[in-house]
Amino acid sequence: MSIRELAIKAAQTGKILKGDPINVGLNKDTGEAGGWSSGEEIQLSDRIGGERQLFTLMHELAHSVLHFKDRNKRDFTRAHAEVDAEGTAYVVMGHYGFSDNQRAYNYLANWTKNQKDSENFIKERFQPILEAANAIIAGIEKQKVEDYGGGAVIASNWYKRILVAHRYNQFLKEIQIPGEETLSIDID
Repeated sequence: MSIRELAIKAAQTGKILKGDPINVGLNKDTGEAGGWSSGEEIQLSDRIGGERQLFTLMHELAHSVLHFKDRNKRDFTRAHAEVDAEGTAYVVMGHYGFSDNQRAYNYLANWTKNQKDSENFIKERFQPILEAANAIIAGIEKQKVEDYGGGAVIASNWYKRILVAHRYNQFLKEIQIPGEETLSIDID
């Protein structure tokens, strides 16, 4: 079973949203978007496939994890939400050995171009990205163990925190503009 299939199954069986299923539809007409999420439902475009579709799935899963829990307490902008989702997709995809760096950089540049301090804007989104990446990776790993048996699920919070922090630090360094100070996140 592919990572895409494991992620979809984990989403649909509630392993990513702690018991709440996410219905995932493939090959839908989503207009100009590669996909969308309403929290309990994700639809992916019929115009994308392969690694791009997987990246979009992770992006939309991040929206489901982070941006639909309590719709009355939103203290973030659309730019925050898109940086959260794209940063999460980058971390999760990197965890599984995939990379679509140029797409991620372009997407983040588009959503941060009107921010006063785009460097810190992205850096400050570490906590939501950590939360979503942990939920998605843990859900996929639980599904993998359930389907294939053996192996342990990555369950230790300190281990996940270090892993995700490393991936996010790598991401921050890769998007750094030459000549600027190196970005990094300190792990508590």
